[in-house]
Amino acid sequence: MKKLLLFIILLLVMQTTLLAQSTEEDRMLLEQVGPEKFKELAIQRLKQTKAMVYQAGEANSATINQATTGSKPNVAIITQIGALNQATLTQQGHGNTLTATQNGTNNTYSGYMDGYNNSSKVVQTGSGNEINQLIDGSGLDYTLIQEGHNNTINQKESSLNSRSYKVVQQGNNMNITIEQSNWGVPVTISATKK
Repeated sequence: MKKLLLFIILLLVMQTTLLAQSTEEDRMLLEQVGPEKFKELAIQRLKQTKAMVYQAGEANSATINQATTGSKPNVAIITQIGALNQATLTQQGHGNTLTATQNGTNNTYSGYMDGYNNSSKVVQTGSGNEINQLIDGSGLDYTLIQEGHNNTINQKESSLNSRSYKVVQQGNNMNITIEQSNWGVPVTISATKK
């Protein structure tokens, strides 16, 4: 009986912790996107599955794997601040959305998106950062932005009928490789030396 009571108390504590964590995530999201966008995202929550990661510090690692089941698209929001952080994403299906932000040095984002009408926005600020992304599917929309020095982008796209996308690198000693199997897609690539 004592073990059962202890187990129930432990479950209640865990639920309270999860609720507090969810409330803190909502507060951070509200600060990041503003009240209007937050309201829009809150309404979409009922129609989507969401994964949100916020990490500050060094040598953090985040992995999100999502696959569309039924009519609910996936949303992934990753924010990492610090050095030597790694974010890995896999999304499969339709209507999926990714927003990844890494601020700091020597951070790495690795992503794989497969499906149609998916969108991806990866922003890295700092030096020695790297984006590695593989895109499959159609009707895709993505943006890759790096500001700093000694940053690298590697992207391989094997998509048909993708929408135009944007790649921006600002800084010194930047490296970029983009491979496309469908060379009819309009691309905007901007590399600026600061």
